[in-house]
Amino acid sequence: KSYSTDLVDRQLKLVLEAMGEGSSSGNLKRDEYFKEQGYEVLKFSNEEIKDSPRLVVLCTELKVENLQLRRGKA
Repeated sequence: KSYSTDLVDRQLKLVLEAMGEGSSSGNLKRDEYFKEQGYEVLKFSNEEIKDSPRLVVLCTELKVENLQLRRGKA
């Protein structure tokens, strides 16, 4: 299958998504597909990105660090 994402790290198997107003529950099938492929999906609303960019970066960094530790790459 072919799905588009906002950002993907194939090595870490991490998908980052910015969820805009047009985002819907139809993305659940896409999210499930990525999870079945071993990816983790991290989502932020456009409002979160706009209002709290530092928090978004911190959450993303923590997720990356967690994935690296779990996979023995830290």
